[in-house]
Amino acid sequence: MAVPAPAAPKEPDPSETRVAAVKQVLDTKLAQYGGTWSATYIDLESGRDVTVNDEKLVAASLVKLYIMLAVFDGIEHGTITDDVNVDALLKQMITVSSNEAANGLLSRIGNGDGKAAIATVTAIAQRYGFTSSEELRTLTGMASGNAVENWTSTRDCGSFLSQVYAGTLVSKNASERMMQLLLGQTRRTKIPAGVPSGVKVANKTGELAAVQNDVAIVFGTHPYVLAVMSNDISSAVAPSQITELSRAVWDAAQ
Repeated sequence: MAVPAPAAPKEPDPSETRVAAVKQVLDTKLAQYGGTWSATYIDLESGRDVTVNDEKLVAASLVKLYIMLAVFDGIEHGTITDDVNVDALLKQMITVSSNEAANGLLSRIGNGDGKAAIATVTAIAQRYGFTSSEELRTLTGMASGNAVENWTSTRDCGSFLSQVYAGTLVSKNASERMMQLLLGQTRRTKIPAGVPSGVKVANKTGELAAVQNDVAIVFGTHPYVLAVMSNDISSAVAPSQITELSRAVWDAAQ
């Protein structure tokens, strides 16, 4: 009887190799930075992901993602009228990170009741599975260190963006509209600055006195989500560190 030939060694999955390379980058870079850092990477071709330092951190303007979610959830369920004013407020809130626009949308969400609006944003975020995300105050632009803050995690933000990319967050139409808003972002000095010129990026930033955050969908040859949050850092240094991290992740992921 012929002896069967040994099976050829299984080729490693390219996405597994990419994720492993990105994890090494994240582990190395974040260990070098001062303050508290967290990062999540999601390979959008395979769904494989890695998070380094998974914890709830100060959201700053990343909370506007969940205000946007609450608006589109309200439109979907008929509790918010989809009109030109809402559309304009969404654009201002996301593309230039207007606090006034965010608070205007909160007024719509809570029918003029600020406390109800904040509770609704948190409840909707939790219902969609973003369990580290909660809004506890309106947007004021005040320095971090407030007695009351808004919170999220890179894992939640990464999941949010991956669902937008897949067209599954709230609905296909809502996801497409959220994507267009994020593509219109004008604050491009952190994650987008770390990828080659001409690469499409959809992102949302967040900043306070000791907080620098950026979360993005990067449309490379192998598209991915990168979410980076940093608390208790130097705002003079952290933005360039996020750019440096973004550049290293791009090199590992393509």
